[in-house]
Parts: sequence; C-alpha cells; structure tokens
Amino acid sequence: LEFVDATEEATSSGLGGYEVTIKTAAQRALHSGTVQLSQAVIESEEQITISEGGRTVNFRTIKGANVEQNLNELDLAIKSAGLDLELVRPEAKGTDGNLPQNITLRHKQFGNDHEFQVASNTPGLLSAQADVPTLVQNGVDVAGEIAGEESTGHGQVLTGGPGAGVAEGIRVRYTGVALIVNLFLIPIY
Repeated sequence: LEFVDATEEATSSGLGGYEVTIKTAAQRALHSGTVQLSQAVIESEEQITISEGGRTVNFRTIKGANVEQNLNELDLAIKSAGLDLELVRPEAKGTDGNLPQNITLRHKQFGNDHEFQVASNTPGLLSAQADVPTLVQNGVDVAGEIAGEESTGHGQVLTGGPGAGVAEGIRVRYTGVALIVNLFLIPIY
C-alpha cells in the first residue's frame, strides 16, 4: 500500500495515519481458451484475431512450426502491434515445445476500464464460437475504505470521495493481490 497524493480537501491524519481497509484487490482482464493450441490446430492454419485499444493483431499459425514457436510468434505480433496485453505462459525452460497449450491473454492495466476482444477459427481456442469475437472485460477495480469512509476505486488506486469527511481527495495505491480484508495505517500530512 502506498500513498499517491491528496487534494487540499483532505484532512491531515497526523503521525497516527488513517486506517485503510481493502475489500477487493484490483485485477486485470484475463482470458484463457478452453481448447489447447495443438499441432493439428496449427497445421489447419488457425486464424487468431486479438483487438485492444484500437489496435488489432491478425495472426495465422505457421504450418510446420511447433506450439512453442507459434506462441513465440504470436507474442511478438502482440508486442509489435502495441497491444497493452501480455501472453501468459508457463515457464518454458525444459518443456517440450510440441506439447499442446492453452492460450491465455491478460491486460497489462488493472481495473474494469480495460478490455480486449479475441476470436479464433476453432471454437474454444480463444473465442467461444468460431470466428465470433469474445469481449473480455473482467478486470476489477480496487474497493475499500479510507479512514472508515467509502472510497472509489479506479484500477489499483483508491480515492476518498467528494463529501467524505476526512478522506476526501486522499489517493492510495494497493498493489497486493489478497482478496481478504487488509488493514493499514497511512499517515497523511
């Protein structure tokens, strides 16, 4: 937990700080296919389409290349297009590059404002239906209280709302992943 800033409306906490209660940790939008990318899918020249932030990647699997090589190329295509997404992969060291794998994509930004779309020829590889885009918007904003007052979350930042007593305008960032209640004391001067 870290103090970000405070507006002039915020009331100083003194040395004791304010209690911050985190009810929900922020999460990034995440999507995993239910069907694995296999050599058979690759050999059929699967079309994968990923869109985020007005940018799109159209990737066709490379016949003759194995699963690991195709995932490497997909990862490069995502980065080259400037999508704010990452291909989430298990540690590849010492694994067989031919083994089928699920494709998992995660937004780089936290919160419910960040979304992306995926589509694939093979149902379940990325989209539920063949060639029908699936909208992924399951990111979550942090939720909680500052000084016992309801606050508004945006991504990982929790802000004391307008009209709140002492917490108005106080902004803190919670980077933890715990989904349980957490208590912290943050001095605001």
